[in-house]
Formats: sequence, C-alpha cells, structure tokens
Amino acid sequence: GVRMTALAWAARHALACGREAEAVAHALEALALWPEHAPDPGSIAEVWLAAVDCLDAAGDARAEGVLRTAVDWIAAAHRDRVPEPFRESFLHRNGVHRALMARAARGGGTTHI
Repeated sequence: GVRMTALAWAARHALACGREAEAVAHALEALALWPEHAPDPGSIAEVWLAAVDCLDAAGDARAEGVLRTAVDWIAAAHRDRVPEPFRESFLHRNGVHRALMARAARGGGTTHI
C-alpha cells in the first residue's frame, strides 16, 4: 500500500521535473500492484490520475486505457457500493473522481453514470 502511494508520488515528482520516462516507469510500477494492493494513504483513483497524467504527458497511448479503467471503477463503485445519500458527493465533490470524469469527457469517453 505505502509503496504504491510512494510510486505515484514519485511519478508526479518526476513529471514535474520534466523526467517523463521516469514518471511513466514509476506510474506503471504503481499500477502493477493493483488489485493485490491498495494505496495507503490515498485511493486507487489518485494512482490512476497520476498515471494518466504521466502517460499522457509522455504521449503514451496507454493513458486512454488507464483512464477507461478508472472511469469504469468509479461507475461500478457508484452503482454498487456507495450508499444513495453519498452518491452525488462521490462523483462531484471528490476532486480526484471529478478530475478523472472530466478528463474522460474531454477525451470523448462516455461518463454517464
């Protein structure tokens, strides 16, 4: 868990420093730990967002697949695991979920939940 979070943070840091290849390597290593491990602290959505940002910045086509996985997970969690009183917040007040959904919408992906 902690390793996954650290790798996502390392990916973001490498990207901020202009080291895209390193950012992608860290992001992919973090993603490879899922679903056997979950980030700690944080959520898998934060790892997915970091990975999408890094892959996209590097022009890596895998960004689209990671984004689709994230949006599908958000939709399934919203539908199957989030109690009704919290569904609106889950989609629209959670900044990471909101960012992933907006990113998918800009890319032409279906985000209707």
